[in-house]
Amino acid sequence: MTDSFYLCSHTHWDREWYGSYQQFRMRLVRMLDELLDILGKDSGYRSFNLDGQTVVLEDYLEIRPEKEPVLKERIQEGLLLVGPWYILPDEFLVTGEATVRNLIFGARVGNRFGKVSNVGYLPDTFGHFSQMPQILRDWGIDTAILWRGLSGDGYTNELLWESPDGTRILLSHIPEEYGYITAALFVGSAPVTLRKELIERGLDPHHIISGEEAVNVLVEACRTVKQKAVTNCHILFNGVDHMTANPEIPNLIRKANQRLDGDILHATFDEYAGALHKAVDGKDLQVVTGDLRDTIWTEGGHGIVINGVLSSRIYLKQQNERCCTLLERWVEPFSVFSGLLGGSCDKAFIDKAWQWVLKNHPHDSIGGCSIDAVHRQMETRFEWAQDIGENLLEFVFTNILEKARVDGLSEGEYTFAVFNPCQERRSEWIRMEIEIPWSVAKETSAENYRGILITDMAGREQKSWLIDYEPAKPVNRPSLRTFATAFNRPVFTVSFWAEDVPACGYKLFKFRPLEKPNCVFGRLIPERNVLENDFIRAEIKANGAIRLKDKITELVYDNLHYFEDGGDNGGGYAYSFPKDDSVYTSLSSAADVAMTENSEARASYRVTLTLNLPESLDSSMQARSGPKRPLVIESIISLGAGSRRLDIETTLINTIKDHRLRVLFPTYLSADTSSGEAQFDVVDHPVKVKQPPLEVWKEDQPKQFAQKAFASITDGKKGLTVADLGLPEYEVTPDTERAVAVTLLRAVSRLSTGWKNTRISAAGPPIETPDAQMLGRKLAFNYSIIPHAGAWHESGVQKEAHAFAVGMRAFPVLYSSGPSGALPEEMSFLSVEGENVVLSSVKPCEDGEDYAVRIWNGSERDSQARLTLFAQPKEVFLSNLREERVQQLPASTYIDVPIGAKKIVTLRIGGLND
Repeated sequence: MTDSFYLCSHTHWDREWYGSYQQFRMRLVRMLDELLDILGKDSGYRSFNLDGQTVVLEDYLEIRPEKEPVLKERIQEGLLLVGPWYILPDEFLVTGEATVRNLIFGARVGNRFGKVSNVGYLPDTFGHFSQMPQILRDWGIDTAILWRGLSGDGYTNELLWESPDGTRILLSHIPEEYGYITAALFVGSAPVTLRKELIERGLDPHHIISGEEAVNVLVEACRTVKQKAVTNCHILFNGVDHMTANPEIPNLIRKANQRLDGDILHATFDEYAGALHKAVDGKDLQVVTGDLRDTIWTEGGHGIVINGVLSSRIYLKQQNERCCTLLERWVEPFSVFSGLLGGSCDKAFIDKAWQWVLKNHPHDSIGGCSIDAVHRQMETRFEWAQDIGENLLEFVFTNILEKARVDGLSEGEYTFAVFNPCQERRSEWIRMEIEIPWSVAKETSAENYRGILITDMAGREQKSWLIDYEPAKPVNRPSLRTFATAFNRPVFTVSFWAEDVPACGYKLFKFRPLEKPNCVFGRLIPERNVLENDFIRAEIKANGAIRLKDKITELVYDNLHYFEDGGDNGGGYAYSFPKDDSVYTSLSSAADVAMTENSEARASYRVTLTLNLPESLDSSMQARSGPKRPLVIESIISLGAGSRRLDIETTLINTIKDHRLRVLFPTYLSADTSSGEAQFDVVDHPVKVKQPPLEVWKEDQPKQFAQKAFASITDGKKGLTVADLGLPEYEVTPDTERAVAVTLLRAVSRLSTGWKNTRISAAGPPIETPDAQMLGRKLAFNYSIIPHAGAWHESGVQKEAHAFAVGMRAFPVLYSSGPSGALPEEMSFLSVEGENVVLSSVKPCEDGEDYAVRIWNGSERDSQARLTLFAQPKEVFLSNLREERVQQLPASTYIDVPIGAKKIVTLRIGGLND
């Protein structure tokens, strides 16, 4: 059969990278101005693919608003292809919910212009997570095009990509030798033999090829792309990063077709995907599964996966995790609950916060591998999203608590609520600030309260400790209906064990300020430098490491929580160890240990360590040198009254250049794999990683792996899990320690380097990035140690890790309807039960009607979920990720849903029955 070559003109548009957003936007405007001019003049120029994104339309129209009508016309004509994404993300550094929001925003912007691509285009993402086929298929996309992450001589161009639940989509794998530039028509993109010839003639690799030489390149590209094909349907990419449209394409295609046994068609990705589906019909295609994170395993390949972005500029990863947690687990669910009660659910503000977060998710942005200006501007976007989210949450809490029934208060007693965003009723330690309502604050005369008494609404005393009292602290409460929102209020900072708070709900408590101290020392410190409750005993050793005993299983782990610091001559893209590295640990250090809290609610020690480290690398960048400087590391190690985990907050001010700092948790378990939570999945990773043969080596196969909430290791009988907040990179060391090693920071000097220790060449320009050294930046890291029996899916570890990540929040009852309030003193709006069933989101539906609830099962066992609602809904449907109604279910306060192994399930729930 005759071959068909679908030549897809495109540009790969990095919104920001080696230039700032505004610098790149000036290029974008020029590119689109020229493209629209071409599309308006030459009827032979049939199509241009705008990189699978829609955010570029917004960026362009802010400068050229008058061009909106012509943009709509060209998109509706099929000449300009946009979406389905809003931005092209780094898949491993964003949450699963952020990936769904990315598609939602992409559709929203694209539909405004009338037409959105239905191809999962992921050309330059640094690897691909396991559940992407299930996400795309549930969105209605049955074809993906990708490049990086899949390497090997045995792979063909056409494959089936399978999620762990068995969902499959058709995969067009871009030949790894060329990537998305197979017909870009510049010297560096030409097939190897032609490229060598052109360079020998003295042409710059970036020189644009024209005339007969361009025809030669097209013809040769067609011959080359067929080498690993199993069909007669092939794709050619006429474009590269930030490339403008080539007006000569129609003429070059005509000339090339005269020399080919086949046809080149100027096409969109969707036209190619439609033809490819027909071409593969009846063919037995290879199937690829799991995370696609292969580096180069073939001669001549270029698809490196650039694994070091997992730990570059760690503060950005932490800010992103805080914002996503705030929006996904707090703002959206409680806005829905507030809306169901007739209160506020301001979706426009929620969307704006998400928009700022998503604009930080392009792979070179959240990857931390751009110039300093890019990442400074990202921090502002994160701050805007955080501001919106926190203010929305205050309004929502106020709306809910206005309807609460508050009675039985005595003189001098006040009320606050504790909110729990988790799917189960639970108890948790919280540090909270609560104030006296304004209506009585002006009558408060005490200058110095010294104690606090907290009870439940029935008067039963709770575990608490007054940490601090400020009689006149400025408090900003935008939800208050008064002239000004910032007042001086009596504010109490309290350590509190919140007992038995309902799932996705709240519980009211009473407090009474005391003029006399009522400190009750707890029983969590039985002896010096020891923390102990009914579940855990933790001894802090002289070197600051921890000897931990799981009192339920009697298992003991020693030397947990020591620090390791080595050199790093990589850049934003890659960790690279110096050839003559000096690696230091805290195991030989002397720790300063001080008790900081000993209450009934929680006990804590502050452990201070000083590592004396070489200040930087030497001029060769292959050894650490210079005078030694102290790196002071302070950890607060805490145990809650009824907690099954040991929580740690570590802070430092970075004083060292060119280094990587990790915290290690030795397990000495006999295990060949570890498990890390991923986007809607928990993925197993090998402890010992096979590396490419030296003859094809261009980059190490990643030894560090991504995780979203926890990393876990087990020998089948016992296990240890480390949960964290925004620390996505971990490794289990292949030595006998089998230590879970979590990367805390990588301080580097350049956007990209090529020192040839973990990779052969630079991934981007070697621009100096002083901010990436993070000198003088204060960093805080939160993580938790969870010992357990068996594997993660047998022990409830996942829900414990999620509880650590989201915490609880306290909020004062500023207003209430008093004894006549409609809401009780405690309430669950939603609970989710089921083995290994995880509540992922509760959100307003995109169309403004109803709300969506998403759950998933990351285990390899089928499960059954039960959702319990606080009131009967009008209707319930099984839905897809587009939030479309798929199958109606009984409208009851109890919703029973089977959820298969590795499955994502979305429900669309409509309002409340009157």
